[in-house]
Amino acid sequence: MTIAQYDAWFTQLSRYARGLVRNEAEKMKKFIRGLMLGIKSWLVSFQLHLYIQAVKRASELERDMQENQKIQAGG
Repeated sequence: MTIAQYDAWFTQLSRYARGLVRNEAEKMKKFIRGLMLGIKSWLVSFQLHLYIQAVKRASELERDMQENQKIQAGG
């Protein structure tokens, strides 16, 4: 699942879990918690405060990881 797909899925589900995602900080933390380990580890090092910041950074990291995989594969 890509970050964009995860974001859409997470956003849709969070509408039904208002008690679990009461504010922006909780929404961001839960989003990060569900990411793959490589991206999650990097995001924790940033001091993010908003959900949209986490989505943007995760997307950037995903893009970088894909580019690195292409380089390592020789293409």
